[in-house]
Amino acid sequence: MAPSSGGKGEAGKGEHGERTAGARGEGRSGLAGPAGGGGRGPGGGGSGSGGAITPGMTEKQLQARWERIEEALGELPEDDEAEEKLMALKGKWFTDAFSFLSSLPPASHLWCRHRTLTQPLLEPFYHYLSGPPETRATLHALWQRMAKEMRACTRCVARYHAAKRVYEEEYVEEVVGPVLKTLRRLDEERVGGELKALLGRAGGGSGTAGSAAGASGGGSGAGGAGGAGNGDRGGQALDAERDGPGVICLMFELLMYPYLLEDAEVFALAGPALVLVERHFDLSLTPGQRYPGLYYLMLHPSKDTRAIVYTLAKPLGLFKTAADLRPIDPLLQQCMHALEYDLFDTGIGAGTDTFGGTGTGPGAGAGLGRASAAVNANPSAHGGGGEREGRERPRVVHTKEDMWQGLLTILSLMAPPALDEGVVERYPAFVSIVLNHVGEDTSVFRPALACLRMMLQVTGYKLWLHSAFPPGVVRNTLISQCFNSTHEPTHKLLLDLLPPFLQSVESLETEEFERQRRSILFFLLIQLPNSRNFSTTTIKIARRIAFHLILHSYLLSPPLPPTDCADIWGPPLVGAVKDASLPDPLRLPAVHLAQAILTADAAALTSLALSRAFAGASARGLVSGSDLGPACVPSVFSRALVCPGDAEGGGEGGEGGGGGGGDCRGGDGVVAGGVDASSTGQSCTSSSSSSSSSSISEGLPQDQLDRLAELAAAESDRWQCAPALWVELLERTPPQWLPKPLLRAAVWVAGHFCLSASAAAAAAAVTSAGSKPLVTSSLAVTSSAVVTAALHWRLAPGAGGGGRGAKAGCVNAVVAAAHEEELSVILQRSVSSCLVQIRGANRLKLLTWHASLAEPLIFLLVDSQLPNRDMARELLTSLCRDHRIDHQLAFLASSPASARGLVRAFAKAAAVVRNG
Repeated sequence: MAPSSGGKGEAGKGEHGERTAGARGEGRSGLAGPAGGGGRGPGGGGSGSGGAITPGMTEKQLQARWERIEEALGELPEDDEAEEKLMALKGKWFTDAFSFLSSLPPASHLWCRHRTLTQPLLEPFYHYLSGPPETRATLHALWQRMAKEMRACTRCVARYHAAKRVYEEEYVEEVVGPVLKTLRRLDEERVGGELKALLGRAGGGSGTAGSAAGASGGGSGAGGAGGAGNGDRGGQALDAERDGPGVICLMFELLMYPYLLEDAEVFALAGPALVLVERHFDLSLTPGQRYPGLYYLMLHPSKDTRAIVYTLAKPLGLFKTAADLRPIDPLLQQCMHALEYDLFDTGIGAGTDTFGGTGTGPGAGAGLGRASAAVNANPSAHGGGGEREGRERPRVVHTKEDMWQGLLTILSLMAPPALDEGVVERYPAFVSIVLNHVGEDTSVFRPALACLRMMLQVTGYKLWLHSAFPPGVVRNTLISQCFNSTHEPTHKLLLDLLPPFLQSVESLETEEFERQRRSILFFLLIQLPNSRNFSTTTIKIARRIAFHLILHSYLLSPPLPPTDCADIWGPPLVGAVKDASLPDPLRLPAVHLAQAILTADAAALTSLALSRAFAGASARGLVSGSDLGPACVPSVFSRALVCPGDAEGGGEGGEGGGGGGGDCRGGDGVVAGGVDASSTGQSCTSSSSSSSSSSISEGLPQDQLDRLAELAAAESDRWQCAPALWVELLERTPPQWLPKPLLRAAVWVAGHFCLSASAAAAAAAVTSAGSKPLVTSSLAVTSSAVVTAALHWRLAPGAGGGGRGAKAGCVNAVVAAAHEEELSVILQRSVSSCLVQIRGANRLKLLTWHASLAEPLIFLLVDSQLPNRDMARELLTSLCRDHRIDHQLAFLASSPASARGLVRAFAKAAAVVRNG
């Protein structure tokens, strides 16, 4: 919706942004003061008060005279006689300028073509309401012409408001306040009357004079309401040719100069008018600029109005920075002030017709709806007395529900920097206000909850820098609200808030993150299922969210698995994996988590074994990575171990194993699968469920598992395992109950243990006789008391306690570095038991082909132990349905993904032999 004559129409500027004439910033203002009293202005300020009219004056002559008057005002000495003389000259100029403008034809718009003369004539409007009758009549005539031209020309609207901006910025507030206050009142009456006239025409009433009259100066603006009508809906259809220019000007002024919407009448009528225009015209906005009025109307009580406004605002794009929020800063300040001091409309006195004055048209006060009649004067409108004080127009006061709903919509249109710097940092009290409303059962609970979720996702840990509440208080508030409600949709809203809450704490101290995580997991998996307050569906959703949170912790870089509370989540995980009756969306997170745990634990244990086996000098190449690429122990888990032509595997490798393919880690440290350790605002649920739309037989992406293996290997010195999980899932669960991803994980673990055993054996052959083998041939070692206790689940003592593992009282968590040999034996025994059951029951068909099987099958085929080779051959024959070796190799290379696994397997095996 652009100016009809081609100007930009921006507030505070002229047609092309040049300075407007007629005002200076000197301390002595030339504005008219009160009649007969100490202001520096003409006594009357209108026609008849400045002497006889000077005949034959041209516009240039009048402009030159005004410039001389301004210069004289700037150099005026402290002399009452000189001042009176100058004021008389100024009054005469007003008279001559008005006479000149009155003689102009209607097509010559005052603000479009004669701005330099029209702008100074705003000064006498101080006397519009309370001046002498002759002066008021003259000003009324001038105002009527201005109003008529502004109904048809957006350039006139833009220049008029630019002139008011000059007055506001360059004159002393005590002097200019009454003038601006009067003009504001006239604007509100004028716009309110135009809105009533528009609604009256469409509603079949007699209406007022056509707003498109005198459209010679404009009406063809780019964008706006210039399309063809869509038909009559409930009244007389608006005509595009007749009503279009007026509608354009009216909508343009409302959306570009939102202070008009602070008037109760204008705000109430603007909603129905916008709905009417949208029905009859092709409503659109010129891109490239902001329309602040749109965001004011997002607080309108009408849902139809809010929907139209949001549709118009969305194509304008997000507020990218805090500086972009300047057009709506007044609105944000009003909202924050109302929220902080609870200044809302309670419905008492709403809709009262306390207007008055002229220009409002018939039916003044109608349709105010929920706009309050309470007076809330503009802070910049000072001064005045008598009649002005008694005729104050009411300001709009929103209800609490409308403000929260509108504010939520506005926040959703902000990019993270704008929300962080422009709202959270600028209004720190807002964070506390949101948290307080989340803890109360009020009518705005849901919008407050949505605001909190948005701030947690966007600002992350920065939220706690501006909050008066620590994370523990917020966590307790959310959990308490769950117990206080029996409404299932409310439970879902609160549970969905826990992942972004926990993610926002990730960047704080590790102990704080682990403490909050333990409390949330205890609530989701222990307290919530044992409460009668929650439905079966809510319990399943809580379990799914808990498994997502745990998986997210495993996928962080570096990983922070919650093994300190394995006694809390271990038994529910085993139960969810075994429960084949669960729908895939509820069971899939548990399967993904179990698959990730088996992979990560095996990688950490084999890494420790290789570190022990290659402690001698002969292992320098393998440990340093000079031969294999990344300087990571164990190197066998690096995806840089590929042939140079492998595009996805990626090159020669780099520092710390990060030189692998770009499919596993982005340039900013994003872990494969979309989980970002730096907490970019994406929720744990969405980030770890990239494959949740697939069937349960798919499992986690292989590149994500490879990356997890690398991370676990790098953290092997600090890694902890829960061996009871391996026993429960692999030994005590019938294979037909296990999902296919876990069967593939068992093959992966077996294959990589074979590879690491071969590497350790090769190292032992060239080192001293004292080197210990990787694992005993009988898979039997004496378990310590710590490991024995960890094999049996213990009831979680509660959500309290800090630290990790045994320090927190969790006997089911065992430090891998301290019990590496025992844990390796238990894991290998569990995997062997699972695979033996599959072979013995002739259930190899349970394991369907997947590209991730190519690499571990090669490790098993080249293993030195015959049972492993036999099992691999049987499995491969079952998968490809052919016993010939050449056909089996062709089958392994039948897809790009499996071919890459094949190449990686041979490269790793060759590297082990070479370094041995």
